[in-house]
Amino acid sequence: HERVEQKAMLTHAGLERRDSVDGKELHSSHIQHPCDESEGGSESESTASFDPEEVGAHTDSDVEYDATESESDEVEDQHWNHVSADSEQTLIGLSVSEKAMEHLKTMAEKEMQKMRQTIQQLRKENLTLKATLCDQCVRHELQRSAWSKAAVALGRQVADLSDAVSCLEDGSASLHDEEVRPESEGVLSKGASSLSAEVCLVRIRSAVEKRDAGAVVRAMSARGEDETVQVEGCSALVLLTPCSEAAEFRAVAEQAGPARLALQREYRQLARSGSVEGVIAAAAAHRSCAEVQEAMCRIVLCISRPALELEELTKQCDRVGAVCEAMAAHMEDEAVQEMACGALRNLAVDAAHQAHMLQVESGGPVSLVLSAMAANAHSARVQEHGCGFLRNLAEGGSEGLAASGGVRAILSAMEAHAWDARVQEEGCGALRHLAFNRHGRERIVREGAVGRVVGAMEQHPWTEGVQVEAVGAVRILALEHGAALAEHGGVPALLLAMAEHVTSPHVQEEGCGAIRNLAAGDEAVRGLVAGSEGAGAVLVAMKGHAWHAAVQEEGCAALRNLAMHDNCRRRLARTGAAIVVRAAVKGHPAHTGVQRHGKALLESLSHRTQEEAGPALQVEGRSRARQSSSGHSSLEAAVVSHTHRVLG
Repeated sequence: HERVEQKAMLTHAGLERRDSVDGKELHSSHIQHPCDESEGGSESESTASFDPEEVGAHTDSDVEYDATESESDEVEDQHWNHVSADSEQTLIGLSVSEKAMEHLKTMAEKEMQKMRQTIQQLRKENLTLKATLCDQCVRHELQRSAWSKAAVALGRQVADLSDAVSCLEDGSASLHDEEVRPESEGVLSKGASSLSAEVCLVRIRSAVEKRDAGAVVRAMSARGEDETVQVEGCSALVLLTPCSEAAEFRAVAEQAGPARLALQREYRQLARSGSVEGVIAAAAAHRSCAEVQEAMCRIVLCISRPALELEELTKQCDRVGAVCEAMAAHMEDEAVQEMACGALRNLAVDAAHQAHMLQVESGGPVSLVLSAMAANAHSARVQEHGCGFLRNLAEGGSEGLAASGGVRAILSAMEAHAWDARVQEEGCGALRHLAFNRHGRERIVREGAVGRVVGAMEQHPWTEGVQVEAVGAVRILALEHGAALAEHGGVPALLLAMAEHVTSPHVQEEGCGAIRNLAAGDEAVRGLVAGSEGAGAVLVAMKGHAWHAAVQEEGCAALRNLAMHDNCRRRLARTGAAIVVRAAVKGHPAHTGVQRHGKALLESLSHRTQEEAGPALQVEGRSRARQSSSGHSSLEAAVVSHTHRVLG
């Protein structure tokens, strides 16, 4: 810009010449050349002025031009021609820049116009959206108003129907007093019954919305002979039963917090409302209706869950008899059989019901469950509930169950549903409890159940429930049939289960107990366990669960039995097993089993003779194998300490 301004100043203040030829005025102005300005260091001007009169006095012939002045004029003309050319180029550049600026200004105006149009479009869309939301709010309010009016109308309808029923009943009574014709009385009674059934259905639906189980039971009692009312009432009670599905109930019941307390509170309210008595009465009045029977069995199943502890509220009604009658009447209905087996499974936990259920005659609970398992071999849930029923019932006494076909039914269920973890868990648990009895163990081995138990351990290595029950069964069977277990690969499967579930105290307790019983058998089995790093698995369990007294007791006893093998005793002494055992003895000073087995093992490891420690252990094992008054051996009672599990 400075350069352009300088050139413009030169153009404006530069030499302006007017040459007058033939009597015209000649005017010249001289400006110092820029080069002279730079050389001299100061700006100066020289102007040749002349008098017009003097000029006019001369003639053309009298004017003489000096040659030097002529050359100077030519140089100046060339210079200013060059300056003029530069000025023209500068003006052209300025003109181009102005055009570019105008073009940019035009483009900016176009962009601004587009932005204004976009803003207007967004404003229109915003207004449209606001209008749509307002319309939806208005519609929502209209719907709420309509629902409120419908509820009021429904209440009036119920009241009108109740009044109509009362009027018809009064009219029927008055006509009956006047001895009218029987057909007229029958018409009036039929009309009153029809209106009464409709009223009951309306009351049931209204009670479901209010979650009032007592109102549903009262409506069912008012029309006990009407099958439609009973079906509707039983379905309503099922809807009002919280967490009726097993998985949903387990998810809540395993929590220790407000959710579990709220669930127990809801079930108590349901039990106090008389729902169990109501569905049992409905099932008794409508034995041929499968829907009523299924709903009754489902409600009994849910209300009889042991975790709820509601036995005191429901012990007066005959739940076992009602479920058995439903099973006998609908043997071909899979849904009824599934719910019935589940209900008997939960009821079998209570000792008061076990004596009645252990009846194995035809028509008893055991016979009905075995028949249901045989008729519904394809249903995994029927097999699961059936095995769970036999498992819970075997805790009260297993003498008759094994002989009545229980072992065969369990093995069939496990073989048909080998990849169903829940069936395998309940099947192994049932075999475990049936093995408490000597005759049960012999039948289990004779039926080939040892291989099935080992197979369940191998097919479900990461399912803790299956491993707990299967290892528990191996623990009991190892008392007398260690060779059969070793033949079917029970020892590697046992050690794999303990390795996969290091953090589970139940698996470690049962595993140490199984190693204890295997090592107490013949020398070949003891050597197999010792050579398979059984002692290492026991030490890992004891280190990982030092706070668990049962694991420490079974671990000390297992190591004590393994120490009877010379090579294993020397290996234990080298690996520092005495340190782990001393920690167990010191950590559980009040536990008799830990003290007895731990001190005996420490004496054995301190180079005491095998004769001093061996006979005491053998005598102990044989003395504890004697039968107790409850029907189980004291050894079996000590070995099995895991609590039963029922449908959750």
